[in-house]
Amino acid sequence: MIALQSKGLPSRIAETIVGRIIPDRESKSSFYVSKESIDGFDPLNSRIDCLLTTSDNAGSIGDHSSITKLPGLGHLSAGDIVSIDPSGLVRTVFRLESHHNAFFVTDRCNSKCLMCSQPPRNIDDIDYHHNINIQMLDLIPRSTEQIGITGGEPTLLGPKLLELLRKSSTNLPDTGIHMLSHGETSQGNLLGLMIVWLWEFLCMRITLQTMIISFRRVTHSLKPSWDCITLRDMVFK
Repeated sequence: MIALQSKGLPSRIAETIVGRIIPDRESKSSFYVSKESIDGFDPLNSRIDCLLTTSDNAGSIGDHSSITKLPGLGHLSAGDIVSIDPSGLVRTVFRLESHHNAFFVTDRCNSKCLMCSQPPRNIDDIDYHHNINIQMLDLIPRSTEQIGITGGEPTLLGPKLLELLRKSSTNLPDTGIHMLSHGETSQGNLLGLMIVWLWEFLCMRITLQTMIISFRRVTHSLKPSWDCITLRDMVFK
């Protein structure tokens, strides 16, 4: 199991930072976090959003935001995308070498399926995760083959889900997008969202088969069955 988060001592971090991991050529015990590209990155002239280090020597970091005393950096690689909280928590939200990346949109869910491997939490976290995901989209490589949207229940985002899909289609036009939903959202709301999704994708001339919506239809959360619906099926059947 690869650890995807660690926590250290924060300094000068007022809000969540999202950026890509860039190695520090001068030290194996630290990484830069920046929204700039790795190619041509110069720590003297490029923007540095944060510095991550296992060292406790904050004096050498200057005026940059930083996380010191991290237990380790071995799980991080160049090009990975991380989110950094003011609490000192560093989470890997996109791994460059992984084929199983996803936008995590919320811990909330309006169902309590007995077989769920991730029971929902009643917390107000939609804005928090949405802010991270929207910033991620400016950093994810356009060559990414596929990415998921998962939670929690994605349809609880309402208009924010459409914003995420719209920006995904612009920034990642050739990327397959997979969304997992239990399909138990109010039928009227769910149908309305699906119609708007379809309209959005048609207007933006998105390749229809790139969007796959997987619904788990559950009767009283006891008798699950699975369907996979693509926008191509919705249009031509």
